[in-house]
Amino acid sequence: MEKYYRLSHPQKRILTTHYLYDGSAVCNIGGYVSYSGDVNIEKLKQAISTTIAAMDAMRLRIVELNGEYMQYVSDEKTCCEFLDIDDQTSEDAVEMITKKVMEKPFELLGDCLYRIKIFSCKSGVSGYILCLHHIIMDGWSVQLFVDSVCRAYESEDISLCSYIPFIEKEDEYINSERGRKDEDYWYNFKKLLNLTDINKERNCSGIREQFILENKVRSQFESIAKLYNGENVILTACFMLMDYFRCGTGIVDIPNFNRTDRQQRNAAGMFTSTVLTMVNIDDNTDIRDLMKKTRTAMFESYRHQRWPYDLMGIDSSKEPFRYSVNYY
Repeated sequence: MEKYYRLSHPQKRILTTHYLYDGSAVCNIGGYVSYSGDVNIEKLKQAISTTIAAMDAMRLRIVELNGEYMQYVSDEKTCCEFLDIDDQTSEDAVEMITKKVMEKPFELLGDCLYRIKIFSCKSGVSGYILCLHHIIMDGWSVQLFVDSVCRAYESEDISLCSYIPFIEKEDEYINSERGRKDEDYWYNFKKLLNLTDINKERNCSGIREQFILENKVRSQFESIAKLYNGENVILTACFMLMDYFRCGTGIVDIPNFNRTDRQQRNAAGMFTSTVLTMVNIDDNTDIRDLMKKTRTAMFESYRHQRWPYDLMGIDSSKEPFRYSVNYY
């Protein structure tokens, strides 16, 4: 008999997004991993199967019971499709196939929430395409998966932790004194928000600006951050706030790692949450003032980062921020 678990709060956020954009692939994450040289396809397939067996989050299935979304860990065997790509321009062919795989939506209820296609090209490049529903995995988990497949292929042991204890610890935290303090902080924070109605233009499109810094520029970037006792992500947020808001109140979302101990860092699953940072900007604000304000605001928000975003009581059709900042 299956044992059912409630969805974690990060999962509930993804669930909301899934149904806001129902029928789309907005919740799909992943890509492809390629290897050059001699790759044993059967050994690679076994390595993937071994990794999935070690990651209970990969085998989660979502069901609806008595009007509530629940999940259980399936014991189904891994299903990998093999693709023999008869194309010398292997990278273009793999990217085209990956795009098609990633654009196909998942059926959330009862469906296997990952797709894996192992490929081998005439050019000598082999690998696999990995497509996941965000409700079972986050970006950190994808890297854990890739690393574990490599270890399993080399016949090394895989020692991973379960996702389920994270769900149980959430309940303990929310009912704790610390949880109540964090709840009070975000209750007062919410009073200051100016929520923007996004119902009129709800679609999957977005504007993503990615800046890959040259080594010299990156070194300068990090030197400035260090000079003003800031972190790189703080400096990035400062530039975003200065550029987009100029004057007034700027709110930026910074995705939160949300893993609080070694076991969680060694577990695959959907942990990532949202942390909001609010900064007031006026005509007299220069970059040093802005970094100081942003640093103070960010650290204050991060003191209360564990409180789930979905419990802040913000209508899912409204968002208090327009921009999200990541620095790698």
